[in-house]
Amino acid sequence: DPLRARMRRALRFLIRHAAFASLRAWRLFERASRDLAYASFTGAELDALSVATWEAFGEHASITGQGLFSWETQMFADHLRPGDSILVVGTGTGRDVLPLLNAGHKVVALDTTPVALATLEARAREEGYPVRMIHASIASANLPPAEFDVIVFSWFCFGYIRDAAARLSALSRSLQALRAGGRIVVSYSSR
Repeated sequence: DPLRARMRRALRFLIRHAAFASLRAWRLFERASRDLAYASFTGAELDALSVATWEAFGEHASITGQGLFSWETQMFADHLRPGDSILVVGTGTGRDVLPLLNAGHKVVALDTTPVALATLEARAREEGYPVRMIHASIASANLPPAEFDVIVFSWFCFGYIRDAAARLSALSRSLQALRAGGRIVVSYSSR
C-alpha cells in the first residue's frame, strides 16, 4: 500500500533526524560539561592531569619505539646542522631524542613526566648515549643561557602548553637559552 510506504519513510526520516539532533545536542552538552569541569581545576591540578595523560600516552610501545615521522625527518633536515646542541621540549620516552643522538647531536631532554624521562634514560643508556634530562615545564624551566643551537618543540607539544602567558614564557625562556643565530623549531598542525 503506497500510503503505508510513505508513512514508513516519513517515520524513518523523523527518527533519523531526531537521532542526529539528539547526537548534536549531546555533543554540545558534553563539550559544555567538559569546559565546566576544566574550569573547576586549579593550574596545579591541570598540570598533574597533563602529566598523568602523557605518561599513559607514553606507555604505548607503538608510539615510543616508532622513531621520527617522515615530516619530522624533513623538518630536521631543513633546520638542523651537523653537531647542533639541541634542547628537545616534550621528549617523552625519546622517540625523537634517540635519532637526534644517533645523528651526532648533543641533546638535552626536557619533559614534565618523570616516568617518560626514566624510560628515555634507560633507552639512551642501552644504546650507549649520554643524555642530560630536565624534569620541568618549558614555561617555568631554569635553562642555562646561550647553551643551545636549536630548541625543538617535539611533535605538536607547543600547542599543548595551557595558555597564552605560558606560551610566551616558553618562547622567552627558549630565546634566552639559544646561542647567537640559534633556531626554535615548532611543529604545529595547519588546516
